[in-house]
Amino acid sequence: MKNQFPPRLNRETFFGAICWILSLEFLVGQAIAQLAWKGPPAYSLVSNAISDLGVTTIGIVNIGGVSSYYGSTLYVVMNASFIFTGLVVLTGIVLTRRAWPWSKELLAGFTLIALAGLGKIGAGLNPGNVDFTLHFVSSLGIVIGSIGMIFVGRAFLGKVRWVANFSQFLGVLGVVGFTSFLIFGHLGVGGLLERIGSYPLVIWCSVMGVYFIFCPRRDSEPRLQNKSESVSIRQKASQKHQKSL
Repeated sequence: MKNQFPPRLNRETFFGAICWILSLEFLVGQAIAQLAWKGPPAYSLVSNAISDLGVTTIGIVNIGGVSSYYGSTLYVVMNASFIFTGLVVLTGIVLTRRAWPWSKELLAGFTLIALAGLGKIGAGLNPGNVDFTLHFVSSLGIVIGSIGMIFVGRAFLGKVRWVANFSQFLGVLGVVGFTSFLIFGHLGVGGLLERIGSYPLVIWCSVMGVYFIFCPRRDSEPRLQNKSESVSIRQKASQKHQKSL
């Protein structure tokens, strides 16, 4: 690893971490939209999908060949929440890019997480009743982001144990949750399964954001050097030794 992890906290990393913590807004947006749901039937966290809160029509609507009741009077809040979450995930990746010990696995992981952020934006811009195909394709970002967390975890194997285990656990949980949603969602537990698939990325982003801010590397902690830095240091030491002779 090029740098000790976590990195020293600079302004860019700080704001990137703040962006990731703000991804928790995804949960707030859902709660606000749910409270404004016009029933009966009432909105159910177990049976109703998250996307139901973003449907722009109140009443019986056919989406993807299935007719159901939708009563989200604050669908604008939910769709804005999708978009905002995607934006802060993407912005957090960009702003914390210097904080990560990049490797092929880490690059693959964050590429997939970035696609998940784009998926959130796509879901907000294309509610299920407006363009079901684009909404469904965008929702695949849930499982794509989960796979991304698994790659991030693999990149930290043998280096920072808790990051490796935490990332892989949430990634596997997300994959299992969303896959189960696709298979068993019609059995009345779709909302619960989708949340098990969707929430891990938000949890991961918020925890890493808090970690960067409150657990930065102290100046007293050594920094692992790459080969070019080691060669440069040895050359300077050699030159200093020759001058002293």
